[in-house]
Amino acid sequence: MFIPPEGVYFRLVGRESGYKIYSRDDDPEPHLWHYGGPPYEDQLFSLIHGTGKRAGLYAIKGKVSGKVIFSRTAQTPYVGHIGGDGHYNDNWFKFVAGPSTGNHANHFRIWCPASGVAIFSRTTQKPEVGNYGPVANDQYFSFQFDNDANGLVVERIDFDVSQGKILGEVTMILGTQTVTNTSQNQTKEPTFSFSETAPASSNFEYRSGFPLDAGWVLKTGIPAVSNGVIMIDSTVNDRKFGTPDNNTKTYTASFKGKVGPGNKAIATLSVQRAMLEVPYTIHLKSKSGVRTETMGLWSGMSTWGLKHDVREEQI
Repeated sequence: MFIPPEGVYFRLVGRESGYKIYSRDDDPEPHLWHYGGPPYEDQLFSLIHGTGKRAGLYAIKGKVSGKVIFSRTAQTPYVGHIGGDGHYNDNWFKFVAGPSTGNHANHFRIWCPASGVAIFSRTTQKPEVGNYGPVANDQYFSFQFDNDANGLVVERIDFDVSQGKILGEVTMILGTQTVTNTSQNQTKEPTFSFSETAPASSNFEYRSGFPLDAGWVLKTGIPAVSNGVIMIDSTVNDRKFGTPDNNTKTYTASFKGKVGPGNKAIATLSVQRAMLEVPYTIHLKSKSGVRTETMGLWSGMSTWGLKHDVREEQI
């Protein structure tokens, strides 16, 4: 499970309620609660990573309030926020990952070891926000990252071509042209001109690290094949993250052939076609200077090795 580094902002979204936790000091109360409407800045949080005896635990700090969430059982409110950047034990949480499949995949429980309970968010009964011990559906949350608040930019994209794969390579015929020579005694030298398209695709599949939003535009070259080896095409285009990008590549060629009397010349234009798979790492930097990474597998349909052939046959 990806744990945000310090300085990266996110929202906490309840799996069952669909509501976002907020932390604010302005009236009306409660100041730490949840809301099902549009996003606001008071829903943004960042983490303080525990060290020493608190290694592996995290304090959750509101961007607007500057206070950290607490979860306790000794007095009300059981869940709220307080200043101090994690001075008390009930300010520190462990993110307990949900099952790897089903409705709770990619979700987690916000469990406080000091109090032995997890925070919940629900709309079906009162209180709507609180905590309790037994595992329940309304205790599952997810991180929702705000790219605008974080001001993330891509520093670079590294493709590990040494681990790349060329899968299902075949020869693809782009087009054919035929010229017939009905002359009894003259040889013709026709010119064959082609402008044909081949399928091309690109897809950045997320595997781990910072979960970029689907549709995030990356300006980059992508893997291609040259002389049977995977390399990176230096042509930079807009590529969408997490969304298959289907396109075409145009090939043009012009060449001469010969066709004797009473024969026909058949010209063929072809390329090699295969699916490529290459692991990638996207290096990101926030406007506050925090660096993080997104890892996954790039895949795409690629063509290369343009060839032409002219063969002569009897009419």
